Amino acid sequence: MAGLTGCGLELSGLGSVEGDFVDAGSGSSEASVTHEAGALPDTGSTMVSATHDGGRDAPPTACTASLPAGWTTTLFEHARTACPAGGAGSHDGVAGGSAGAGACSCSCAVGGPVGCETGTLQMASGNAASACTGASTSVAVSGEFCAPLPTAMPMPAYMAVPTIPPSGTCTASVETDGAQLSKDAVRWCDLSGGSAESVCAGSAPTGFAACIVHPGSVSCPTSSGFATRTLVSDDVALSCAPCSSCELTGKCGSATVAFFSDGNCNNAIIGINADGTCAPTGVASATAGSVLYNAGVVSAGSCVGGGTSASVTPTGSTTTVCCR
Repeated sequence: MAGLTGCGLELSGLGSVEGDFVDAGSGSSEASVTHEAGALPDTGSTMVSATHDGGRDAPPTACTASLPAGWTTTLFEHARTACPAGGAGSHDGVAGGSAGAGACSCSCAVGGPVGCETGTLQMASGNAASACTGASTSVAVSGEFCAPLPTAMPMPAYMAVPTIPPSGTCTASVETDGAQLSKDAVRWCDLSGGSAESVCAGSAPTGFAACIVHPGSVSCPTSSGFATRTLVSDDVALSCAPCSSCELTGKCGSATVAFFSDGNCNNAIIGINADGTCAPTGVASATAGSVLYNAGVVSAGSCVGGGTSASVTPTGSTTTVCCR
């Protein structure tokens, strides 16, 4: 040690400090140092490697002292094992997570009775059995009530009227399965003294990474070798997007539509099947003023669909960890 004092050098900041975690609390540590040939006499004392500039020794620069403000060294790992002996404390957090395939799902239920006589009736005209592609007239119908046409409609030689699809209310709700959420549980260890210097220089016990830590969400300092960034939060939560609309399945059948010359469904002209078939009317000289639609429920069906998506959201405070 007398030889080191005479050169004006200290052990702190030189080489890799070992033993800080192996023999915690012993108060001793060893410095791994080397010697340039001919730089110092072989006195049997600890030897150091010195850099000479103009005949004077350049002072060593401590790694921790070179870190930007707010950053401190730490040991980081993903298994929440115990911090090495000699540490100054530990912190637990979650570095994100993932949601399984069944984490979020939608439940769709029929919210009321299913009907087959409410909707928009589409009527296409034609001049032949294979060509109901002429002018189309639509009218809203509701139940077995008379529906006046928007304007008087000359009856075509052929007409096609499709069946109105079933009507009903579908209610969609999100179902969450928290068991499908997996979390990346992490731990980082506080350091001090020689331990902090050793870790800052890149030395870390097995299972741990040499890192620096900063409160909040920030970028890794570009002036250091700590470039692998991990954002840690107190916890994470499962978030599910709202369900998309459910669709009602079902089947309506035995649908017919009757045409009347007046606007109140009093003077009948003709009744045809509302099954989408282009069929002759036989009353091409008549004019219709109102219609009456009738259909039966073949199958009430159910509500299907309602897709959603899952995401993992950080909760609580955040911490940035940057590792070598």
